[in-house]
Amino acid sequence: MKYIVGVDTGLHGAIAKLDMDMNFVSAIEIPTMLEVRGTKKTKKRSYDIPRIVEYFNSLDVDDHFFIIEQTNPMSSHIGGHPATNYFLGGGFFLMVGAIAMRGFKYDLVRPKAWQKTFFKPASGQTKTLSYQTASRLFPKATLVTPRGRVLDGHADALLIAEFGRRKLIGITETHIT
Repeated sequence: MKYIVGVDTGLHGAIAKLDMDMNFVSAIEIPTMLEVRGTKKTKKRSYDIPRIVEYFNSLDVDDHFFIIEQTNPMSSHIGGHPATNYFLGGGFFLMVGAIAMRGFKYDLVRPKAWQKTFFKPASGQTKTLSYQTASRLFPKATLVTPRGRVLDGHADALLIAEFGRRKLIGITETHIT
């Protein structure tokens, strides 16, 4: 196995690839598209499944191991917008299905598990802490747009991949920074 691939499964998530020596290889945003839905013809962002499958098909099964952030759909009674809650878990199931169908080996990780490896999660601060940590660990990775917007999905995906890399090589202790 040559590469560890971290997957932040959200609509604004990303897929990041590291080699086994912790070198940044690449990161892409989760392929999405705008769809016109409903009678009001509103545009909604959704997963671009053909492009996602095309990306996974471009990778060699024997060279890649995936670490997928495990999120689950929530009941709309818990809070938030039902469609948003659906897509939190929907993206997870989509990615697991696409990766498993292609025959890749993978493991799942809950957000709090990988986060506590790199920082002490604070309410409302995880995106900032994730960006700061990923910037320090992967200085060659592009984690902001040319206009300065943070690509938090890229930062999360990189840290998910690094969490998986550490797990595979046997580093189990937590390093909160």
